[in-house]
Amino acid sequence: MAALAEPIRIAPQDEHEVEQASRVYRTLVREHAAALIGPSGERIELPPALLDVLLRVVEKMQEGQAVAVMPLMEELSTQAAADLLGVSRQFFVRECEAHKLPFHYTGTHRRVLLKDLLDYKKRRDQGRRQALVDIARQSEEIGEYDRFISPEESAPTPVVSTRQNGVKERILALVAEKTGYPKEMLDLDLDLEADLGIDANKQAEMFAAIGEIYNIPHDENRKPRDYPTLAHVIRFVYEQRPDLAGITRATR
Repeated sequence: MAALAEPIRIAPQDEHEVEQASRVYRTLVREHAAALIGPSGERIELPPALLDVLLRVVEKMQEGQAVAVMPLMEELSTQAAADLLGVSRQFFVRECEAHKLPFHYTGTHRRVLLKDLLDYKKRRDQGRRQALVDIARQSEEIGEYDRFISPEESAPTPVVSTRQNGVKERILALVAEKTGYPKEMLDLDLDLEADLGIDANKQAEMFAAIGEIYNIPHDENRKPRDYPTLAHVIRFVYEQRPDLAGITRATR
């Protein structure tokens, strides 16, 4: 019987390595480039694919998390595959039996290739995002957006200035440009990465663009992951530029 894959595990050993990873991450986000320097001074620029891998690894390491690296053709048990997807083994086995992804038997045990699992996850995530688009369009057609009542309505009603509406619209336009989603479906509570597919690189680019638009100075300690939703991003602009908020409280 073939041995199952043993992933290469990369994890910070102590707080010093976490801090080092954090400095490397901030540099990569700022520079969007990296290179290897040999003993003789020879410089080798990292290609975009390797740079993306490095950025993803140090992003997790600076959070104190471990990262596993595996070849795409490695075999996984159904339990390992289910753990990677965050679902139960029973659910994953049903997906296999329904021919949602290829699998084979090693003896009496089901095995899946990592590349097939990742393809399945990509299709699943795309399906979930498309479902969000469909729900948003249906809600728009029946006027659900017009009937939405936010929890904040129990508080004193704010009078929102044209400038504040302008910030929201400009952020939504920027996100629509980067994702291809229509502005009408960009709910402010959507997660940038999980729901909209905006990865760490694109988030860094988006914050750089926002900084240029609103003249917000670059801060090496700022982490895009601290602003996971569109509402957080808009609030970030107001925190940095309170002059744009333009809110006055209406009297009752």
